[in-house]
Amino acid sequence: MLARVVTSMTARVLGGSVMMTTGSPIDLLKQAIAEFAARNPNSVHVLRKGHRLITEGEEGSDVFLIQYGYLAIFVNNPEDGKQREVALRYDGDLVGETAILQRRGRRNASVEVVSNTASLVTLSRQDILRLIRGNQAVAEAIIALWELAAARRSETLQVLGGDVTVETKVMSVLLGDIHNFSLLGEEVPDELSEAFLYEFIEESEVIVGDGDGTFEDQGDGFKAVFEGRNHVGRAVTCAASLHKSFCDLRAKWSKHNDAFHNIGLGIGVCTDCMSVRSKAGSARPGGRIASHAISVAAAIAKHKVKPSDVEVYLDENTGSMLTSNEFSVGSTEQMWLERIGRHQTVHKLTLEEPTSRLAPDNGIENDDNYNDIKEGAPISILFLAANPSDEARIRVDREVREIEQRLRLSRYRDRIALHQRHAVRRSDLSQALLETEPQIVHFSGHGAGAEGLCFEGEDGETRMVSTAALTALFKEFAAAIKCVILNTCYSDIQASAIIAHVSYVIGMRGPVGDTAAIAFGKGFYQAIGAGKRIADAYRLGCVELYLLDNEGQPRVPTPILRSKKQSL
Repeated sequence: MLARVVTSMTARVLGGSVMMTTGSPIDLLKQAIAEFAARNPNSVHVLRKGHRLITEGEEGSDVFLIQYGYLAIFVNNPEDGKQREVALRYDGDLVGETAILQRRGRRNASVEVVSNTASLVTLSRQDILRLIRGNQAVAEAIIALWELAAARRSETLQVLGGDVTVETKVMSVLLGDIHNFSLLGEEVPDELSEAFLYEFIEESEVIVGDGDGTFEDQGDGFKAVFEGRNHVGRAVTCAASLHKSFCDLRAKWSKHNDAFHNIGLGIGVCTDCMSVRSKAGSARPGGRIASHAISVAAAIAKHKVKPSDVEVYLDENTGSMLTSNEFSVGSTEQMWLERIGRHQTVHKLTLEEPTSRLAPDNGIENDDNYNDIKEGAPISILFLAANPSDEARIRVDREVREIEQRLRLSRYRDRIALHQRHAVRRSDLSQALLETEPQIVHFSGHGAGAEGLCFEGEDGETRMVSTAALTALFKEFAAAIKCVILNTCYSDIQASAIIAHVSYVIGMRGPVGDTAAIAFGKGFYQAIGAGKRIADAYRLGCVELYLLDNEGQPRVPTPILRSKKQSL
């Protein structure tokens, strides 16, 4: 039997639904499975490294969607009886998909967890067919899956025939991207821009070679892969050298034309499991690397606040595994990567004078980042909770108890007043705000994305409050309220509207369960009670979420901190 860990990660999704978006048939099927997981939290399993999920030759019809983690696919070679690894599956991949295409059959491959933990959504063939029934767009996924299964089978036969070898390795990949280079070509003669690019790429190849990495020119950027002993340290050392090389070259070429001041460089470094495919007789040395980490590194490298930025970003794995004392790794940041449609946890490599790990970031300056508690001003916090009887039950009582305990143990506890309102109805909102005059408003309950937040009616069942109504409400109390926390699913939609009137708003980009909601609130308020500013408290709340991974808990969607200054 599977080692089952029930998670409440999707428990706060209204009615267990997730908004569908357009995409390929397989993408639509994956979204339908995500909806299924929201309605059926017991379908989510967290498995540890080495767990054998599927055994070749056994009967089975379950289908799995990987939420996070890596699974290796093994097939028995009939000639020598040995198992060979033929592929690696990543976040978002379907595994066991052939079960949808047959009523009953034996598994044609074995599947094993190779990451430390992996979170999977498990569905029976009947569950899948129920999702497909009546939905033409999702039903087309059957054809796409049939084609996918055929392609995977062809790859398996190549491996078994000795034409292709597949190996899984943990490596670091570095992607460099020159910002604004195409616009530079419009401002300076082509000869100058091309000469600059040639010189930088040449220097970059030398730097990567000195670090024993494999270099690949990619136009106005490059890719480098590091494996073997201390590959993380070598990758980051190269990133720092590339940072300095670019800054020096930019300064030199700016003497020819000021337009060179306007270009920048982004470097993204990711460390992860990667699948290395090598084909017999191929001219490509070392084989071809396949991993979603390459796409993540490329997307991180393209991130910039302004085009002239020169920054090095490390993913969470790289930042955690870096042991060298030579570098200062900043606190975690939350970065939305449009190219791959996901939110990523990153560290910024500090290559100037090291700063405090809790220095405010996200463009929020100290002078405007609210927390007057050190100066003796009292803080009023209003905790609002709604848990309608027709929705999944959530532990708002435990959440507020943890917050209350953290504040009671804090340094400035005598200056903090925590007011609680439970079973909140729509008509209770303005009265509670008038009575308590809070600087911080915290809402705990259910969210429904674009539909709004869920409050209670006289009968205890759900009554919606729209984003427009919430925005109008907070506009009237904007003079007193400094921060709003919407600790509920898909509430970043409301946060992005409320921020027009309130200095700071924290919302959730995706679903959030009890464990995550409680952990974030615990970290946030213990920082507030210690006199930290909003950005500091936000990051400490996020740290509590990251610590859940060490306990085998599933990854959680990232809270988003918005500031009024950023929205102007």
